[in-house]
Amino acid sequence: SNVPDIHRGEFYFDNGEAYYSNEIYVPNQFDWGAAVGYKKTNFLIEADYTANYTLGGTDIRTWDAGFPTNKVNYTTVYGRVDYYMSNPKGLNFSLNAGYTLSGRNTGKPYFFNISVNYLFGLWKKVAPVE
Repeated sequence: SNVPDIHRGEFYFDNGEAYYSNEIYVPNQFDWGAAVGYKKTNFLIEADYTANYTLGGTDIRTWDAGFPTNKVNYTTVYGRVDYYMSNPKGLNFSLNAGYTLSGRNTGKPYFFNISVNYLFGLWKKVAPVE
């Protein structure tokens, strides 16, 4: 959605044009992703592909900071491996890693994460209706 108040008065300059408003038009985005995986009792292996495209917008200029109207496109790949402990039930270890394959107005980072999680239910389980 649009940004209602840019906190710099009621003026901004974008794409060669001056705007006298404190509300910024933010271009729409289209994103999609696909994932494939394999799950066995204690293991989960997953691979994801994600793409994001800004429908409009301008490039980030060398002398300016990023701005909500900038075009930011990217594609990433991501992998995940989880191991679920049998005892104690609910404890799992997760390894996640990914890379930005391509992009416009974005970097191309590698990213990774190692975590220990405990999964628990918040609601009482209800028996299925037959």
